[in-house]
Amino acid sequence: MSAVDAMGEFFADVDRWIRELVAMEPGHAQVLEAWATSAAALFAATAAFFAYRAFAKERANENRLIDASNSAAEREQRAQANLVAAWMDEDPSNHVPVPLVRNGSELPIYHVILDYFDENGLKLGSSKSDPESTLRVYAPGTVKTYIPDEVLDSLKAAGKGYMDSIFLGVAISFADTSGVQWHRTAAGQLRRAEVNSPTAD
Repeated sequence: MSAVDAMGEFFADVDRWIRELVAMEPGHAQVLEAWATSAAALFAATAAFFAYRAFAKERANENRLIDASNSAAEREQRAQANLVAAWMDEDPSNHVPVPLVRNGSELPIYHVILDYFDENGLKLGSSKSDPESTLRVYAPGTVKTYIPDEVLDSLKAAGKGYMDSIFLGVAISFADTSGVQWHRTAAGQLRRAEVNSPTAD
């Protein structure tokens, strides 16, 4: 039995008791009827309170289920993107700096763009300026790519050479196999990219 039902039975008993007293004590009818009215009002308020609590609890449960569903969907959607990153490293074959793109998923990524930043966070250039420095599609695995001429020119203008590129930060933008655009900053933070998908040509 719910709390509202129990309260209903209690106030019903009170109302019946008051009406029996009215029948036995006609002279006190007005007072007793006032008590009956007050009891009915109290029951209505109590019932409304418990009904609201039940409604609020149900809404909270629904919201928790929705949040859990959204979190699961978000984790599933980010699953491939979480396995993609880019950074500068030393090429073991010749010991010179080289940009690396790691696609640790089992599916390709698309529309890959690399942006290069100096140690102060200043953008020096992008692979968009040099189509030969990036691939349009990256298969699973780790791929070596090339530093765009725009970036090398920026380093030269700053009095630095090719070997200084090892200190560059690399951000990567790409689309997963669902067509969702992602961006991982040079600091490694992954977020959904609020940009239009590049064309495939």
